Amino acid sequence: MLAPLHLLLLLLTVRLHDVRDRDRDDRGASVVEWVIITALLVGLAVLVAGVITQLVTSQSQKIQVD
Repeated sequence: MLAPLHLLLLLLTVRLHDVRDRDRDDRGASVVEWVIITALLVGLAVLVAGVITQLVTSQSQKIQVD
């Protein structure tokens, strides 16, 4: 379940390093922007994972085993 989050963080980290290396003069603004974007995406991923978990759990409880 955490694999998509790890992949997302890895991709964003690589992208952050690319941006940081490209523009050393504007590094401060870029880092702040990427931190905000990363935090929003991680929050969204956690929210989606929670909703999916809740849906799967509720549906699995409806299954009757005889």
